[in-house]
Amino acid sequence: MAKLTMTQKMELCERLDKERKNGRSLPPRMKQQVAECASMNSSMANMAATMSPDATLDR
Repeated sequence: MAKLTMTQKMELCERLDKERKNGRSLPPRMKQQVAECASMNSSMANMAATMSPDATLDR
């Protein structure tokens, strides 16, 4: 996933999440990507929590 843009990563994570929610068995490589998505999501949540409200406004 290192070579993907942020948009591509988000799309991949969405597809993987849909596959997982549909109960499909994921191969080991896809399971690794799901773990990377979870890590990316938690990092983004932590970053958003530490930002001041003014930093998120468009001016």
